[in-house]
Amino acid sequence: MTANFADIEKLAHERATDPVLLACVEPHEPALIVALDRAMKNRLVKPVLIGDETAIMNAAKEAGVETRGWELVRSDDPNHSVYMAQELIHDNKVGGICKGVFGTQDFLSLLFERRLGFRVHPNLVSGVMVCKNDKLDRLLLISDPIVNPQPELMDLVAILNNSVALAHKLGNKQPKAAMLAAVEVIYPQMPVTIEAAVIAKMADKNQIKGCLVDGPLSLDVALIESAAKDKGATGPVAGFADILIGPNLATSYGVYRAFALYTKSDYGLLVVGGKVPCVITSSFDSETVRYNSLLLAVVAAK
Repeated sequence: MTANFADIEKLAHERATDPVLLACVEPHEPALIVALDRAMKNRLVKPVLIGDETAIMNAAKEAGVETRGWELVRSDDPNHSVYMAQELIHDNKVGGICKGVFGTQDFLSLLFERRLGFRVHPNLVSGVMVCKNDKLDRLLLISDPIVNPQPELMDLVAILNNSVALAHKLGNKQPKAAMLAAVEVIYPQMPVTIEAAVIAKMADKNQIKGCLVDGPLSLDVALIESAAKDKGATGPVAGFADILIGPNLATSYGVYRAFALYTKSDYGLLVVGGKVPCVITSSFDSETVRYNSLLLAVVAAK
């Protein structure tokens, strides 16, 4: 079972018998070009750069990367760049897509247009942060910090299933999932605790497969064995969670940003549940985060 991003890189090499063709939309950032160059030299991806040629060349020059021989599709309009990437996805010509200099919500709105075929009915698309924190001996998946603002109960089930599917691809065949809330008991005044308990019971009744689920659980109880014992939380998930499912985007995004900004964590971001995996990173993300995200896309694509 993979425990860190070095393991994920080995897994990507094992599965990428051929480099994954990756449509890169508006790749006008030096950090992204460096990450793509590293992944290309490791024969993990083959980028298809879609955007303004001058902006791409300037980013490559600033990054000190020679992009001669890289495939380039010229586009003068960011929206058109997304549509061109969509055509490649629709025609099964690429195995993944990567966002460059583009507002996340605007990018996703274009990507999710039903007529273009990225979304596969009836699947729900969701975001996942894969994180290796120095305090934990395992990979942690946090979902959904990107896509679904206010998921309903069955949306949360779909988000959980997407995360479990990625965990399986990362080698964890029976991940432990915690449905997050502020408390570990059910309060009718807090509807999220009821939803968490229902989803946990659905897993008990084998309506959700391939994982162990408990909830509601607070963040500390989900991750820290001693905190779980102190609060009397029992079961195989409390203190040992591999997956954290927030009740809404605000919660999941807050947990993701807290790990990213205020802890020693190696991480990557991916949007899953669509026709191909989608790499989503922020402007402040380092070259390492972008490379980690590319590794996740390679594993997910295979």
